[in-house]
Amino acid sequence: MRTILLYISLIILFIMTVVSSYNSNANFMMTTIAAVVILIPAAYSALPLIEDYRIRKNKSKNRLSQNTFTDREDDVNNIIKKLLTQEHVIEITGNGKQCGKTWIAKKIVDYINHPRDYKKNKKSIPYKAAYYIDMKEHNTDYIDNLLENNIINSKTVLLFDHVCELDYILTKQSLYQFQLIYIFEKNCDFNFFKYNISTFQEKNIGNLHEKIRSNYSEIDRITKSEIQTLYELTEGNIGKIHSMLSSQKCVVWIKDIAAGKPTDYELRLNKIKMELLIGNYKKADEMLDQLKQENEESLFANNSFFYKYNLLKADCEHLLNHYKSALSVLSVIEQEPYCRYNKNYELELCKAHYYKHLWMCNESLEKLYQINQQSYAAKVDSLGILLAKYFINDIYVPHSESSSLDKFLDTYYDASNNMQGQDSRNALKCRRYEVAYMYYKNHSTVCDSLIDIITTVIDTYKAQNDRLIANAYFMRGEIYRMYNQYDKAIQDYEKTISVTDDNNIKIQTNLIVIYLTKCKKIKIESSLLTDSMADISCSDNNYAQIVLRKINSVILNDPHKDTIINMFDTRIMPIL
Repeated sequence: MRTILLYISLIILFIMTVVSSYNSNANFMMTTIAAVVILIPAAYSALPLIEDYRIRKNKSKNRLSQNTFTDREDDVNNIIKKLLTQEHVIEITGNGKQCGKTWIAKKIVDYINHPRDYKKNKKSIPYKAAYYIDMKEHNTDYIDNLLENNIINSKTVLLFDHVCELDYILTKQSLYQFQLIYIFEKNCDFNFFKYNISTFQEKNIGNLHEKIRSNYSEIDRITKSEIQTLYELTEGNIGKIHSMLSSQKCVVWIKDIAAGKPTDYELRLNKIKMELLIGNYKKADEMLDQLKQENEESLFANNSFFYKYNLLKADCEHLLNHYKSALSVLSVIEQEPYCRYNKNYELELCKAHYYKHLWMCNESLEKLYQINQQSYAAKVDSLGILLAKYFINDIYVPHSESSSLDKFLDTYYDASNNMQGQDSRNALKCRRYEVAYMYYKNHSTVCDSLIDIITTVIDTYKAQNDRLIANAYFMRGEIYRMYNQYDKAIQDYEKTISVTDDNNIKIQTNLIVIYLTKCKKIKIESSLLTDSMADISCSDNNYAQIVLRKINSVILNDPHKDTIINMFDTRIMPIL
Protein backbone atom coordinates (compact mmCIF):
# COMPACT_ATOMS: atom_id res chain seq x y z
CA MET A 1 0.00 0.00 0.00
CA ARG A 2 2.82 2.40 0.89
CA THR A 3 4.61 1.63 -2.40
CA ILE A 4 1.43 2.26 -4.46
CA LEU A 5 0.93 5.58 -2.67
CA LEU A 6 4.51 6.58 -3.46
CA TYR A 7 4.15 5.77 -7.16
CA ILE A 8 0.83 7.65 -7.44
CA SER A 9 2.32 10.75 -5.80
CA LEU A 10 5.30 10.68 -8.17
CA ILE A 11 3.01 10.39 -11.23
CA ILE A 12 0.90 13.33 -10.02
CA LEU A 13 4.06 15.33 -9.42
CA PHE A 14 5.24 14.56 -12.99
CA ILE A 15 1.89 15.62 -14.51
CA MET A 16 1.87 18.86 -12.55
CA THR A 17 5.42 19.60 -13.57
CA VAL A 18 4.46 19.20 -17.25
CA VAL A 19 1.37 21.42 -16.80
CA SER A 20 3.42 24.04 -15.00
CA SER A 21 5.92 24.13 -17.86
CA TYR A 22 3.13 25.25 -20.24
CA ASN A 23 1.65 27.69 -17.74
CA SER A 24 4.26 29.97 -16.19
CA ASN A 25 1.56 31.72 -14.16
CA ALA A 26 0.55 28.59 -12.22
CA ASN A 27 -1.82 29.56 -9.48
CA PHE A 28 -1.27 29.18 -5.73
CA MET A 29 -3.46 26.08 -5.54
CA MET A 30 -1.23 24.27 -8.02
CA THR A 31 1.86 25.19 -5.98
CA THR A 32 0.25 23.98 -2.75
CA ILE A 33 -0.77 20.68 -4.28
CA ALA A 34 2.76 20.22 -5.59
CA ALA A 35 4.18 20.81 -2.13
CA VAL A 36 1.82 18.22 -0.61
CA VAL A 37 2.68 15.70 -3.29
CA ILE A 38 6.39 16.25 -2.64
CA LEU A 39 5.85 15.68 1.10
CA ILE A 40 4.24 12.27 0.52
CA PRO A 41 7.45 10.46 -0.62
CA ALA A 42 9.40 12.41 1.99
CA ALA A 43 7.10 11.13 4.72
CA TYR A 44 7.25 7.64 3.25
CA SER A 45 11.05 7.70 3.34
CA ALA A 46 10.89 8.65 7.05
CA LEU A 47 8.83 5.57 7.97
CA PRO A 48 11.83 3.17 8.06
CA LEU A 49 13.61 5.62 10.35
CA ILE A 50 10.64 5.71 12.71
CA GLU A 51 10.39 1.92 12.66
CA ASP A 52 14.12 1.62 13.33
CA TYR A 53 13.75 4.01 16.28
CA ARG A 54 10.98 1.87 17.76
CA ILE A 55 13.07 -1.30 17.40
CA ARG A 56 16.06 0.37 19.06
CA LYS A 57 13.81 1.63 21.86
CA ASN A 58 12.56 -1.91 22.51
CA LYS A 59 16.11 -3.28 22.44
CA SER A 60 17.17 -0.66 24.96
CA LYS A 61 14.70 -2.12 27.49
CA ASN A 62 15.91 -5.72 27.23
CA ARG A 63 18.70 -7.08 29.43
CA LEU A 64 20.01 -10.64 29.20
CA SER A 65 21.14 -10.42 32.82
CA GLN A 66 17.86 -9.01 34.13
CA ASN A 67 16.92 -12.26 35.87
CA THR A 68 20.45 -13.22 36.88
CA PHE A 69 22.69 -12.16 39.74
CA THR A 70 26.24 -10.98 39.17
CA ASP A 71 28.15 -10.12 42.32
CA ARG A 72 31.58 -10.36 40.70
CA GLU A 73 31.73 -6.96 39.00
CA ASP A 74 35.55 -7.02 39.18
CA ASP A 75 35.57 -10.07 36.92
CA VAL A 76 33.30 -8.30 34.43
CA ASN A 77 35.50 -5.20 34.48
CA ASN A 78 38.71 -7.21 34.10
CA ILE A 79 37.40 -9.16 31.09
CA ILE A 80 36.21 -5.99 29.35
CA LYS A 81 39.56 -4.31 30.16
CA LYS A 82 41.46 -7.27 28.70
CA LEU A 83 39.30 -7.17 25.59
CA LEU A 84 40.02 -3.44 25.19
CA THR A 85 43.80 -3.77 25.45
CA GLN A 86 45.27 -6.71 23.59
CA GLU A 87 43.23 -9.89 23.61
CA HIS A 88 40.76 -10.54 20.81
CA VAL A 89 40.00 -14.12 21.85
CA ILE A 90 39.22 -14.82 25.53
CA GLU A 91 38.08 -18.00 27.26
CA ILE A 92 36.09 -17.61 30.49
CA THR A 93 36.85 -20.41 32.94
CA GLY A 94 35.88 -21.18 36.51
CA ASN A 95 35.99 -23.69 39.31
CA GLY A 96 33.67 -26.38 37.93
CA LYS A 97 30.21 -26.24 36.39
CA GLN A 98 27.51 -23.74 37.40
CA CYS A 99 30.03 -21.40 39.00
CA GLY A 100 28.57 -18.27 37.40
CA LYS A 101 30.37 -18.09 34.03
CA THR A 102 27.14 -17.71 32.03
CA TRP A 103 25.79 -14.94 34.24
CA ILE A 104 29.04 -12.99 33.95
CA ALA A 105 29.01 -13.51 30.18
CA LYS A 106 25.48 -12.11 29.89
CA LYS A 107 26.43 -9.11 32.00
CA ILE A 108 29.33 -8.36 29.63
CA VAL A 109 26.98 -8.49 26.64
CA ASP A 110 24.55 -6.12 28.40
CA TYR A 111 27.30 -3.63 29.25
CA ILE A 112 28.47 -3.50 25.63
CA ASN A 113 24.94 -3.14 24.23
CA HIS A 114 23.93 -0.67 26.95
CA PRO A 115 27.09 1.30 27.85
CA ARG A 116 25.14 3.58 30.20
CA ASP A 117 24.76 0.60 32.50
CA TYR A 118 28.51 0.27 32.74
CA LYS A 119 28.98 2.62 35.67
CA LYS A 120 32.67 1.95 36.28
CA ASN A 121 33.98 2.66 32.77
CA LYS A 122 36.22 5.73 32.77
CA LYS A 123 36.40 5.65 28.99
CA SER A 124 33.81 4.62 26.47
CA ILE A 125 33.61 1.05 25.22
CA PRO A 126 34.57 1.07 21.52
CA TYR A 127 32.41 -1.91 20.60
CA LYS A 128 29.08 -1.20 18.94
CA ALA A 129 27.24 -4.46 19.55
CA ALA A 130 27.51 -7.78 21.35
CA TYR A 131 25.69 -11.08 20.82
CA TYR A 132 25.24 -13.96 23.27
CA ILE A 133 25.00 -17.34 21.49
CA ASP A 134 24.17 -20.46 23.50
CA MET A 135 25.47 -23.45 21.53
CA LYS A 136 23.08 -25.73 23.43
CA GLU A 137 20.23 -23.99 21.61
CA HIS A 138 21.83 -22.94 18.31
CA ASN A 139 23.82 -24.59 15.52
CA THR A 140 26.15 -23.48 12.76
CA ASP A 141 23.21 -22.46 10.53
CA TYR A 142 22.16 -19.94 13.18
CA ILE A 143 25.71 -18.53 13.31
CA ASP A 144 25.86 -18.22 9.50
CA ASN A 145 22.51 -16.41 9.49
CA LEU A 146 23.68 -14.05 12.24
CA LEU A 147 26.88 -13.22 10.38
CA GLU A 148 25.16 -12.70 7.02
CA ASN A 149 22.27 -10.54 8.25
CA ASN A 150 24.04 -8.24 10.72
CA ILE A 151 26.98 -5.85 10.60
CA ILE A 152 29.72 -8.01 12.13
CA ASN A 153 33.25 -6.62 12.26
CA SER A 154 36.06 -5.76 14.68
CA LYS A 155 33.66 -3.50 16.58
CA THR A 156 31.41 -6.46 17.40
CA VAL A 157 31.75 -8.90 20.29
CA LEU A 158 30.38 -12.44 19.91
CA LEU A 159 30.12 -14.46 23.11
CA PHE A 160 29.63 -18.22 22.69
CA ASP A 161 28.47 -20.34 25.63
CA HIS A 162 28.52 -24.15 26.08
CA VAL A 163 31.00 -24.57 23.23
CA CYS A 164 31.97 -28.14 22.29
CA GLU A 165 33.99 -27.45 19.10
CA LEU A 166 35.89 -24.18 18.68
CA ASP A 167 37.43 -24.68 15.23
CA TYR A 168 34.34 -23.57 13.27
CA ILE A 169 33.96 -20.44 15.40
CA LEU A 170 37.65 -19.56 14.98
CA THR A 171 37.30 -19.88 11.19
CA LYS A 172 34.46 -17.35 11.22
CA GLN A 173 36.39 -15.08 13.57
CA SER A 174 39.34 -14.95 11.17
CA LEU A 175 36.97 -13.97 8.32
CA TYR A 176 34.89 -11.33 10.13
CA GLN A 177 37.50 -10.17 12.69
CA PHE A 178 34.94 -9.94 15.52
CA GLN A 179 36.02 -9.99 19.17
CA LEU A 180 35.52 -13.51 20.53
CA ILE A 181 34.68 -14.62 24.07
CA TYR A 182 33.76 -18.24 24.68
CA ILE A 183 32.91 -20.71 27.45
CA PHE A 184 33.61 -24.40 26.92
CA GLU A 185 31.04 -27.04 27.82
CA LYS A 186 33.96 -29.25 28.85
CA ASN A 187 37.58 -28.35 29.46
CA CYS A 188 39.68 -28.16 26.28
CA ASP A 189 43.20 -26.89 25.69
CA PHE A 190 43.55 -23.97 23.28
CA ASN A 191 46.41 -21.50 23.34
CA PHE A 192 44.30 -18.42 24.02
CA PHE A 193 44.02 -16.14 27.03
CA LYS A 194 41.99 -17.71 29.84
CA TYR A 195 40.25 -15.64 32.46
CA ASN A 196 39.40 -17.66 35.57
CA ILE A 197 36.51 -16.04 37.43
CA SER A 198 36.72 -15.51 41.17
CA THR A 199 34.83 -17.51 43.80
CA PHE A 200 31.28 -16.55 44.73
CA GLN A 201 31.30 -15.01 48.20
CA GLU A 202 29.05 -16.19 51.04
CA LYS A 203 28.19 -12.56 51.95
CA ASN A 204 26.30 -12.18 48.65
CA ILE A 205 23.84 -15.05 49.24
CA GLY A 206 21.38 -12.75 51.00
CA ASN A 207 21.20 -10.38 48.01
CA LEU A 208 20.87 -13.34 45.62
CA HIS A 209 18.00 -14.76 47.66
CA GLU A 210 16.13 -11.44 47.74
CA LYS A 211 16.34 -11.28 43.94
CA ILE A 212 14.91 -14.81 43.74
CA ARG A 213 12.15 -13.94 46.21
CA SER A 214 11.11 -11.01 44.01
CA ASN A 215 9.87 -13.68 41.57
CA TYR A 216 8.76 -16.31 44.12
CA SER A 217 7.24 -14.38 46.99
CA GLU A 218 6.28 -17.38 49.15
CA ILE A 219 9.80 -18.73 49.50
CA ASP A 220 10.95 -18.16 53.07
CA ARG A 221 13.90 -15.94 53.96
CA ILE A 222 16.96 -17.62 55.42
CA THR A 223 19.06 -16.62 58.42
CA LYS A 224 22.81 -16.07 58.65
CA SER A 225 23.40 -19.56 60.11
CA GLU A 226 21.29 -21.10 57.34
CA ILE A 227 23.33 -19.18 54.76
CA GLN A 228 26.50 -20.62 56.28
CA THR A 229 25.05 -24.14 56.10
CA LEU A 230 24.04 -23.67 52.47
CA TYR A 231 27.46 -22.30 51.52
CA GLU A 232 29.21 -25.28 53.15
CA LEU A 233 26.96 -27.83 51.45
CA THR A 234 27.35 -26.27 48.01
CA GLU A 235 31.05 -25.44 48.48
CA GLY A 236 30.25 -21.95 47.19
CA ASN A 237 28.90 -23.12 43.81
CA ILE A 238 26.53 -20.34 42.79
CA GLY A 239 24.55 -22.58 40.40
CA LYS A 240 23.73 -25.01 43.20
CA ILE A 241 23.07 -22.17 45.64
CA HIS A 242 20.65 -20.59 43.17
CA SER A 243 18.85 -23.91 42.59
CA MET A 244 18.47 -24.50 46.33
CA LEU A 245 17.22 -20.99 47.05
CA SER A 246 14.73 -21.09 44.16
CA SER A 247 12.49 -23.72 45.76
CA GLN A 248 10.54 -23.51 49.01
CA LYS A 249 10.99 -27.25 49.48
CA CYS A 250 14.80 -26.86 49.32
CA VAL A 251 14.79 -23.83 51.62
CA VAL A 252 12.80 -25.74 54.24
CA TRP A 253 15.31 -28.59 54.00
CA ILE A 254 18.22 -26.17 54.50
CA LYS A 255 16.48 -24.79 57.60
CA ASP A 256 16.12 -28.30 58.99
CA ILE A 257 19.80 -29.07 58.38
CA ALA A 258 20.92 -25.80 59.97
CA ALA A 259 18.83 -26.48 63.07
CA GLY A 260 21.27 -29.20 64.22
CA LYS A 261 25.01 -29.48 63.62
CA PRO A 262 25.56 -32.50 61.33
CA THR A 263 28.33 -35.08 61.76
CA ASP A 264 30.99 -35.49 59.08
CA TYR A 265 29.18 -38.37 57.39
CA GLU A 266 25.85 -36.52 57.62
CA LEU A 267 27.47 -33.54 55.92
CA ARG A 268 28.52 -35.75 53.00
CA LEU A 269 25.07 -37.33 52.82
CA ASN A 270 23.51 -33.87 52.87
CA LYS A 271 25.64 -32.84 49.90
CA ILE A 272 24.35 -35.89 48.02
CA LYS A 273 20.76 -35.10 49.08
CA MET A 274 21.23 -31.61 47.70
CA GLU A 275 22.19 -33.06 44.29
CA LEU A 276 18.94 -35.05 44.33
CA LEU A 277 16.92 -31.96 45.21
CA ILE A 278 18.30 -29.97 42.28
CA GLY A 279 17.83 -32.86 39.84
CA ASN A 280 21.37 -34.25 39.46
CA TYR A 281 20.31 -37.86 40.01
CA LYS A 282 23.17 -39.59 38.19
CA LYS A 283 25.78 -37.46 39.91
CA ALA A 284 24.18 -38.26 43.28
CA ASP A 285 24.32 -41.98 42.47
CA GLU A 286 28.01 -41.70 41.62
CA MET A 287 28.65 -39.81 44.87
CA LEU A 288 26.85 -42.52 46.85
CA ASP A 289 29.00 -45.24 45.29
CA GLN A 290 32.14 -43.25 46.01
CA LEU A 291 31.07 -42.65 49.61
CA LYS A 292 30.51 -46.37 50.11
CA GLN A 293 33.90 -47.28 48.63
CA GLU A 294 35.75 -44.78 50.78
CA ASN A 295 33.89 -45.55 54.04
CA GLU A 296 32.86 -49.19 53.74
CA GLU A 297 34.18 -50.20 57.16
CA SER A 298 32.59 -47.31 59.09
CA LEU A 299 29.42 -47.62 57.04
CA PHE A 300 28.77 -51.13 58.36
CA ALA A 301 30.01 -50.29 61.85
CA ASN A 302 27.77 -47.24 62.30
CA ASN A 303 24.08 -48.25 62.23
CA SER A 304 22.83 -44.66 61.94
CA PHE A 305 25.19 -43.99 59.01
CA PHE A 306 24.12 -47.27 57.36
CA TYR A 307 20.42 -46.45 57.72
CA LYS A 308 20.69 -42.90 56.35
CA TYR A 309 22.94 -44.00 53.50
CA ASN A 310 20.53 -46.70 52.33
CA LEU A 311 17.48 -44.48 52.72
CA LEU A 312 19.16 -41.94 50.44
CA LYS A 313 20.31 -44.68 48.05
CA ALA A 314 16.72 -45.95 47.77
CA ASP A 315 15.48 -42.43 47.01
CA CYS A 316 18.16 -42.05 44.34
CA GLU A 317 17.13 -45.35 42.69
CA HIS A 318 13.51 -44.19 42.79
CA LEU A 319 14.34 -40.88 41.10
CA LEU A 320 16.25 -42.81 38.44
CA ASN A 321 13.01 -44.79 37.88
CA HIS A 322 14.58 -48.00 39.28
CA TYR A 323 11.64 -48.78 41.56
CA LYS A 324 12.39 -52.45 42.18
CA SER A 325 15.97 -51.59 43.13
CA ALA A 326 14.66 -48.89 45.47
CA LEU A 327 12.44 -51.42 47.24
CA SER A 328 15.32 -53.87 47.48
CA VAL A 329 17.52 -51.25 49.16
CA LEU A 330 14.75 -50.33 51.60
CA SER A 331 14.27 -53.96 52.64
CA VAL A 332 17.79 -53.98 54.12
CA ILE A 333 17.00 -51.25 56.66
CA GLU A 334 13.47 -52.37 57.55
CA GLN A 335 14.93 -54.84 60.04
CA GLU A 336 16.59 -54.35 63.41
CA PRO A 337 18.86 -52.72 64.38
CA TYR A 338 18.36 -50.18 61.59
CA CYS A 339 14.61 -49.59 61.69
CA ARG A 340 14.89 -47.88 65.08
CA TYR A 341 16.23 -44.83 63.18
CA ASN A 342 12.98 -44.58 61.21
CA LYS A 343 11.56 -41.09 61.85
CA ASN A 344 8.10 -39.80 60.98
CA TYR A 345 7.32 -43.11 59.25
CA GLU A 346 9.70 -42.28 56.39
CA LEU A 347 10.32 -45.98 55.67
CA GLU A 348 6.62 -46.75 55.30
CA LEU A 349 5.96 -43.63 53.22
CA CYS A 350 8.88 -44.35 50.88
CA LYS A 351 7.89 -47.99 50.43
CA ALA A 352 4.29 -47.05 49.68
CA HIS A 353 5.50 -44.48 47.16
CA TYR A 354 7.69 -46.99 45.32
CA TYR A 355 4.87 -49.58 45.33
CA LYS A 356 2.61 -46.95 43.75
CA HIS A 357 5.01 -46.44 40.83
CA LEU A 358 4.97 -50.20 40.18
CA TRP A 359 1.15 -50.11 40.28
CA MET A 360 1.21 -52.32 43.37
CA CYS A 361 -1.44 -49.96 44.62
CA ASN A 362 -3.17 -52.31 47.02
CA GLU A 363 0.17 -53.01 48.72
CA SER A 364 0.81 -49.27 48.79
CA LEU A 365 -2.57 -48.52 50.37
CA GLU A 366 -2.12 -51.26 52.98
CA LYS A 367 1.21 -49.73 53.99
CA LEU A 368 -0.34 -46.26 54.22
CA TYR A 369 -3.40 -47.44 56.17
CA GLN A 370 -1.11 -48.93 58.80
CA ILE A 371 0.12 -45.45 59.72
CA ASN A 372 -2.63 -43.05 58.58
CA GLN A 373 -3.80 -42.41 62.14
CA GLN A 374 -0.33 -41.20 63.08
CA SER A 375 0.83 -39.75 59.76
CA TYR A 376 -1.01 -36.98 57.91
CA ALA A 377 1.31 -37.56 54.93
CA ALA A 378 -0.04 -41.12 54.66
CA LYS A 379 -3.60 -39.85 54.29
CA VAL A 380 -2.62 -37.35 51.62
CA ASP A 381 -0.48 -39.85 49.70
CA SER A 382 -3.39 -42.28 49.48
CA LEU A 383 -5.61 -39.72 47.70
CA GLY A 384 -3.83 -39.93 44.33
CA ILE A 385 -3.79 -43.73 44.41
CA LEU A 386 -7.53 -43.97 45.16
CA LEU A 387 -8.33 -41.44 42.44
CA ALA A 388 -6.20 -43.37 39.91
CA LYS A 389 -7.85 -46.68 40.85
CA TYR A 390 -11.28 -45.19 40.26
CA PHE A 391 -10.21 -43.66 36.94
CA ILE A 392 -9.26 -47.05 35.50
CA ASN A 393 -12.34 -48.66 37.09
CA ASP A 394 -10.41 -50.52 39.80
CA ILE A 395 -13.05 -50.30 42.53
CA TYR A 396 -11.50 -52.61 45.15
CA VAL A 397 -9.85 -51.13 48.26
CA PRO A 398 -8.03 -53.49 50.66
CA HIS A 399 -9.65 -53.99 54.09
CA SER A 400 -12.62 -51.81 53.16
CA GLU A 401 -16.16 -52.29 51.92
CA SER A 402 -16.09 -48.88 50.24
CA SER A 403 -15.33 -48.38 46.56
CA SER A 404 -12.18 -46.53 45.52
CA LEU A 405 -14.26 -43.38 44.85
CA ASP A 406 -16.08 -43.50 48.19
CA LYS A 407 -12.82 -44.15 49.99
CA PHE A 408 -11.26 -41.16 48.22
CA LEU A 409 -14.14 -38.92 49.27
CA ASP A 410 -13.97 -40.09 52.89
CA THR A 411 -10.19 -39.80 53.07
CA TYR A 412 -10.16 -36.32 51.55
CA TYR A 413 -12.87 -35.14 53.96
CA ASP A 414 -10.83 -36.44 56.90
CA ALA A 415 -7.56 -34.93 55.62
CA SER A 416 -9.09 -31.52 54.81
CA ASN A 417 -10.62 -31.26 58.29
CA ASN A 418 -7.25 -31.99 59.90
CA MET A 419 -5.11 -29.70 57.77
CA GLN A 420 -4.45 -27.18 60.53
CA GLY A 421 -0.90 -27.36 61.86
CA GLN A 422 0.28 -29.90 59.28
CA ASP A 423 3.36 -29.67 57.09
CA SER A 424 2.61 -26.92 54.56
CA ARG A 425 3.63 -29.02 51.54
CA ASN A 426 1.35 -31.92 52.52
CA ALA A 427 -1.47 -29.47 53.26
CA LEU A 428 -1.07 -27.92 49.80
CA LYS A 429 -1.03 -31.38 48.23
CA CYS A 430 -4.34 -32.07 49.98
CA ARG A 431 -5.77 -28.82 48.64
CA ARG A 432 -4.78 -29.95 45.13
CA TYR A 433 -7.33 -32.77 45.40
CA GLU A 434 -10.14 -30.46 46.53
CA VAL A 435 -11.35 -29.96 42.95
CA ALA A 436 -11.67 -33.72 42.44
CA TYR A 437 -13.64 -34.01 45.69
CA MET A 438 -15.97 -31.13 44.71
CA TYR A 439 -16.40 -32.49 41.18
CA TYR A 440 -17.50 -35.95 42.33
CA LYS A 441 -19.47 -34.71 45.34
CA ASN A 442 -21.47 -31.85 43.85
CA HIS A 443 -21.78 -32.76 40.14
CA SER A 444 -21.84 -29.08 39.22
CA THR A 445 -22.94 -28.17 35.70
CA VAL A 446 -20.33 -25.39 35.43
CA CYS A 447 -16.65 -25.49 36.28
CA ASP A 448 -15.91 -21.86 37.24
CA SER A 449 -15.70 -22.44 40.99
CA LEU A 450 -13.56 -25.56 40.49
CA ILE A 451 -11.17 -23.65 38.26
CA ASP A 452 -10.87 -20.90 40.89
CA ILE A 453 -9.94 -23.48 43.55
CA ILE A 454 -7.21 -25.22 41.55
CA THR A 455 -5.86 -21.91 40.18
CA THR A 456 -5.26 -20.75 43.76
CA VAL A 457 -3.22 -23.92 44.34
CA ILE A 458 -1.28 -23.31 41.10
CA ASP A 459 -0.51 -19.74 42.18
CA THR A 460 0.86 -20.99 45.50
CA TYR A 461 3.05 -23.62 43.81
CA LYS A 462 4.24 -20.93 41.39
CA ALA A 463 5.16 -18.56 44.24
CA GLN A 464 7.14 -21.37 45.90
CA ASN A 465 8.67 -22.59 42.61
CA ASP A 466 7.59 -26.12 43.56
CA ARG A 467 7.93 -28.88 40.94
CA LEU A 468 4.45 -30.18 41.92
CA ILE A 469 3.02 -27.30 39.92
CA ALA A 470 3.07 -29.74 36.98
CA ASN A 471 0.55 -31.98 38.78
CA ALA A 472 -1.64 -28.96 39.54
CA TYR A 473 -1.63 -27.76 35.92
CA PHE A 474 -2.63 -31.26 34.82
CA MET A 475 -5.45 -31.36 37.38
CA ARG A 476 -6.82 -28.06 36.05
CA GLY A 477 -6.55 -29.42 32.51
CA GLU A 478 -8.59 -32.42 33.58
CA ILE A 479 -11.32 -30.20 35.04
CA TYR A 480 -11.52 -28.34 31.74
CA ARG A 481 -11.66 -31.70 29.93
CA MET A 482 -14.55 -32.90 32.12
CA TYR A 483 -16.52 -29.86 30.94
CA ASN A 484 -15.54 -30.26 27.26
CA GLN A 485 -13.41 -27.10 27.23
CA TYR A 486 -10.73 -28.84 25.22
CA ASP A 487 -8.78 -25.77 24.08
CA LYS A 488 -8.21 -24.67 27.67
CA ALA A 489 -7.43 -28.25 28.70
CA ILE A 490 -4.74 -28.48 26.02
CA GLN A 491 -3.21 -25.20 27.20
CA ASP A 492 -2.84 -26.65 30.70
CA TYR A 493 -1.45 -29.95 29.38
CA GLU A 494 1.17 -27.90 27.51
CA LYS A 495 2.00 -26.03 30.72
CA THR A 496 2.32 -29.40 32.48
CA ILE A 497 4.89 -30.58 29.97
CA SER A 498 6.77 -27.27 29.94
CA VAL A 499 7.46 -27.14 33.71
CA THR A 500 8.68 -30.71 34.29
CA ASP A 501 11.51 -33.04 33.34
CA ASP A 502 9.69 -36.04 34.83
CA ASN A 503 9.20 -38.58 32.05
CA ASN A 504 6.30 -40.27 33.86
CA ILE A 505 4.34 -37.00 33.93
CA LYS A 506 5.05 -36.39 30.25
CA ILE A 507 3.89 -39.91 29.33
CA GLN A 508 0.64 -39.63 31.27
CA THR A 509 -0.10 -36.17 29.86
CA ASN A 510 0.43 -37.34 26.29
CA LEU A 511 -1.80 -40.36 26.89
CA ILE A 512 -4.74 -38.03 27.50
CA VAL A 513 -3.80 -36.14 24.33
CA ILE A 514 -3.81 -39.43 22.39
CA TYR A 515 -7.27 -40.20 23.78
CA LEU A 516 -8.58 -36.79 22.69
CA THR A 517 -7.14 -37.04 19.18
CA LYS A 518 -7.65 -40.73 18.40
CA CYS A 519 -10.87 -41.42 20.29
CA LYS A 520 -12.62 -38.05 20.52
CA LYS A 521 -11.26 -36.78 17.16
CA ILE A 522 -10.23 -33.46 18.68
CA LYS A 523 -7.77 -31.56 16.47
CA ILE A 524 -4.71 -30.46 18.41
CA GLU A 525 -1.79 -28.39 17.17
CA SER A 526 1.05 -28.32 19.66
CA SER A 527 4.84 -28.39 19.53
CA LEU A 528 5.05 -29.78 23.08
CA LEU A 529 2.41 -32.52 23.03
CA THR A 530 2.31 -35.64 20.88
CA ASP A 531 -0.54 -37.84 19.71
CA SER A 532 1.77 -40.47 18.25
CA MET A 533 1.70 -43.93 19.83
CA ALA A 534 5.30 -44.45 18.67
CA ASP A 535 6.46 -41.55 20.88
CA ILE A 536 4.98 -43.05 24.05
CA SER A 537 7.06 -45.61 25.96
CA CYS A 538 5.16 -47.08 28.91
CA SER A 539 7.47 -50.02 29.62
CA ASP A 540 8.50 -48.62 33.03
CA ASN A 541 5.07 -47.28 34.00
CA ASN A 542 2.41 -49.90 34.73
CA TYR A 543 -0.31 -47.30 35.33
CA ALA A 544 0.36 -45.77 31.92
CA GLN A 545 0.27 -49.24 30.33
CA ILE A 546 -3.23 -49.83 31.72
CA VAL A 547 -4.43 -46.45 30.42
CA LEU A 548 -2.88 -47.10 26.99
CA ARG A 549 -4.54 -50.53 26.74
CA LYS A 550 -7.93 -48.93 27.37
CA ILE A 551 -7.28 -46.30 24.69
CA ASN A 552 -6.30 -49.05 22.23
CA SER A 553 -9.52 -50.90 23.07
CA VAL A 554 -11.49 -47.86 21.96
CA ILE A 555 -9.43 -47.41 18.78
CA LEU A 556 -9.90 -51.12 17.90
CA ASN A 557 -13.67 -51.00 18.54
CA ASP A 558 -13.60 -53.34 21.51
CA PRO A 559 -17.09 -54.53 22.63
CA HIS A 560 -16.59 -52.49 25.84
CA LYS A 561 -15.64 -49.39 23.86
CA ASP A 562 -18.61 -47.26 24.99
CA THR A 563 -18.02 -48.09 28.65
CA ILE A 564 -14.37 -47.04 28.38
CA ILE A 565 -15.28 -43.79 26.61
CA ASN A 566 -17.82 -42.98 29.33
CA MET A 567 -15.15 -43.71 31.95
CA PHE A 568 -12.65 -41.34 30.32
CA ASP A 569 -15.22 -38.61 29.73
CA THR A 570 -16.61 -38.54 33.26
CA ARG A 571 -13.62 -39.37 35.45
CA ILE A 572 -10.56 -37.33 36.36
CA MET A 573 -7.20 -38.88 35.56
CA PRO A 574 -4.61 -37.98 38.20
CA ILE A 575 -0.85 -37.95 37.67
CA LEU A 576 0.54 -40.99 39.48
